[in-house]
Amino acid sequence: MSNKSKGQVSKIIDKSKLFDGQLQEQIQSFLIKEYDKRGLNFSPSSPYGQIVSVLVELNNLQYFYLSDALNERNPFTAYKENSIFGLSRLTGHNPSRVISAKGEISLKLKPGASNEIPGSNIKLDNYTKLLCKNNQRTYLIKLDSDSIFIPKNSSNMFYFQVVEGVQETSTFIGDGSDLQSFNIPTRFAEIENDLITVFVNSQEFKTQESLYDMKKGERAVIIKTGINGGVDIYFGNNDYGYVPDIGEQISIEWISSSGSNGNLGDSSASIIFEFQDSVSDSFGGDLDLNEVFDISISKKIIMGTDAENKDLTKLLMNKNSRSLVLANPDNYIHFLSKYNQFSVIEAY
Repeated sequence: MSNKSKGQVSKIIDKSKLFDGQLQEQIQSFLIKEYDKRGLNFSPSSPYGQIVSVLVELNNLQYFYLSDALNERNPFTAYKENSIFGLSRLTGHNPSRVISAKGEISLKLKPGASNEIPGSNIKLDNYTKLLCKNNQRTYLIKLDSDSIFIPKNSSNMFYFQVVEGVQETSTFIGDGSDLQSFNIPTRFAEIENDLITVFVNSQEFKTQESLYDMKKGERAVIIKTGINGGVDIYFGNNDYGYVPDIGEQISIEWISSSGSNGNLGDSSASIIFEFQDSVSDSFGGDLDLNEVFDISISKKIIMGTDAENKDLTKLLMNKNSRSLVLANPDNYIHFLSKYNQFSVIEAY
């Protein structure tokens, strides 16, 4: 812009009057005078009037964006969930995600069912799905191995741990660089806090709290609530942890959970489950487990909790110990609040 043009603008606009519509008023006053000189009437429907209206709206949107951006970068004024959780991560606090309801069911072979089953065993796989007819939510049978075999002639009760949720898988490819990180791009509140397993070329990796907890070359990862949503997975470098090589397949298995909505604490006798998965007999044939087993709850399916509330995160983000040591009352309040089970926590 030339010095002459700058001078003309400065004559039109008083820089001390730029807020609350004052700038628009100054421009409109200038245009009214210019129109009057030519014997014309200026109005909002005039060509320049329409241009001014559009520019005012664009300017308001820009100010709104800048104001929103500044507010969302301040932990005391931030409102959006992702902003608050991201800021808390930068302070060292890892917001707790949803926790699945857990309990125990018992299976008993139905009378006469063994006569219809070929072979001598029934194969039951890890994470076999059950549908609860009462709340229409899915529960998973959690085993210590990929599968087990149940003798078809046994009259015993078989007990299994169950967790509420649906198993999901995310797949990534290693690029050979240090400190590789991957994000599971889904809502923060959906990903179960504890039930995440990371595999590299089908080998399971341990979970550590920080980079310095990893030994050199140790097959371990860091799992944290995502700075920009979802969950972040971090690998090590050449000195701490393991570096996935170029082309290595990284598979992450996680549970999509309903939190407190999955609790089944009361009236266990009236709760009805049915199997959603078929299993195999000794010869590999499919079996409908609903025709083989009676299902009952042996331990209440409870302790499901919702994700950490953003208001609680605001209170906790400066109370955690970055060295993971319970050194003062604030550290104890932070640690116990993450369980989401207590209405009042005081520490002295």
